[in-house]
Amino acid sequence: MRSRRSVSQQGRSLATKLSQSPDRPRPRAAPVSRGFKEMGKWRRSAQPPDYEVGYGRPPKDTRFQPGRSGNPRGRPRKQKTIGALIDKALSRRVTIQENGRTKHVLVKDIITTQLTNKAAKGELRATKLLLDLRDRYCGPTEAAIEIRLLPGDKQL
Repeated sequence: MRSRRSVSQQGRSLATKLSQSPDRPRPRAAPVSRGFKEMGKWRRSAQPPDYEVGYGRPPKDTRFQPGRSGNPRGRPRKQKTIGALIDKALSRRVTIQENGRTKHVLVKDIITTQLTNKAAKGELRATKLLLDLRDRYCGPTEAAIEIRLLPGDKQL
């Protein structure tokens, strides 16, 4: 049974077969110098006529110059997390004056001191926050109190 291709399709396939035959070399296009743009004007590059521009062979004028990187700024740095930014801010040293003397103290030490002073003044929120922070980061420090009832105490 004959295929249902049109005559033009049959002619194309024959031309394709002829161009792919092993005894005929494939015709190559002449190298074209595209030039480069300099100060808003297109200029022809001064390449030797035997240099072939193509895949993996860019024009010599547009290649990276020796000593210059193709990525001059480099890879961008990783963004810092909120936790890292807070740690950096809390570990900063600040100059304070206490009792007429100049001290260099960490910010987290100042915050802890202020929280302790507010708790000592009787502020319940500061007291609760201070005790919660102590339990979270220091663990329970109080010894467990064991209450034993004696037989005579049950009557009370």
